[in-house]
Amino acid sequence: MPRLWDDTLESHRQHLHQAILDTTARLIHEKGLNGVTMQDIARETGIGRATLYKHFKDLAAILSRWHQQHLEQHLQHLQQTLSTPGTPLEHLKQILTLFAEQAHHHPQTELSHLLHQQPHALEAQQHLLHTLTHLIEVAQQQHQVREDTPAGELALFCLHSLTAATRMPEASLDRLVQLILRALKN
Repeated sequence: MPRLWDDTLESHRQHLHQAILDTTARLIHEKGLNGVTMQDIARETGIGRATLYKHFKDLAAILSRWHQQHLEQHLQHLQQTLSTPGTPLEHLKQILTLFAEQAHHHPQTELSHLLHQQPHALEAQQHLLHTLTHLIEVAQQQHQVREDTPAGELALFCLHSLTAATRMPEASLDRLVQLILRALKN
């Protein structure tokens, strides 16, 4: 069981919050979504149900926060990638590779489909689309990618092409990214 008390009340709250999120993710992985109750989460976290309900009103709220946290981590990684030296095309390759790996390791399920319809997920998707569009625009200005198609449409093409990664062997992901990049250059 995780250690739940920390030096300050705020750090304790944050630690408990994270323990709840981690426990929920583990239980859903082990039992499936329909096999997890708030009572299971409280017991496995080492807290009472009343304490759990002080932090989250229901399982959907826990899942939403867990998903939001993961999307924030992906966007941070995206920003780190963009802050490294490189051309727009190199950054585009890095981002496509990152998201192909993500799609491969986390294929779409009914739960992920529901979570991706929430406002925080739609906002993250828009941020990613905007970032890809900007990179493609700059690459078009530098004549590194095709200029006969608007950058926004090419960005959508990239995102939708990455969904193929969910059904491909991991060894094929680099070929998928290379195929997308070749399509952008033709």
